[in-house]
Amino acid sequence: MTNKSRTNPGREPVEWVEEDHHFERRQDMAVMGICGDEDGGALSSWYVFSAMGFYPLCPGRPIYGIGSPLFERTTIRLAAGGAFIVAARGVSVRNKYVQSAALNGRPLARSWFTHADLVAGGSLVLEMGPRTNPGWGSCLEDAPPSLRRPEI
Repeated sequence: MTNKSRTNPGREPVEWVEEDHHFERRQDMAVMGICGDEDGGALSSWYVFSAMGFYPLCPGRPIYGIGSPLFERTTIRLAAGGAFIVAARGVSVRNKYVQSAALNGRPLARSWFTHADLVAGGSLVLEMGPRTNPGWGSCLEDAPPSLRRPEI
């Protein structure tokens, strides 16, 4: 007899589903919370990234999707010196949706940024609100790279 709780492949989480809303260009499609089992660190790393307000969208692609941070400010110290700061103005249990974003002081219309942006240091400032902003990150040209849009 087999211990199904240890061998059931159906309990493994699929993290990319949680962030699939970037390709639909709709924040309100994001799934909140942690489900499934721990998966040897994959789910923990997803949680840490998501709590900071971004997440790697696709393994092997140097792009991060912007989500709903849990903290007003997160500082990532970079190996080469400097830092990358994520500031979420007005974030709260009620204000969990991005209204607008700025990367290094410049408006960011898309809901993603690159790894090069992160390691260069600087800041990502998110203005948070109680409802989705259908005008932010929703234009087709603001969608992240994919098989149909392979740049980066």
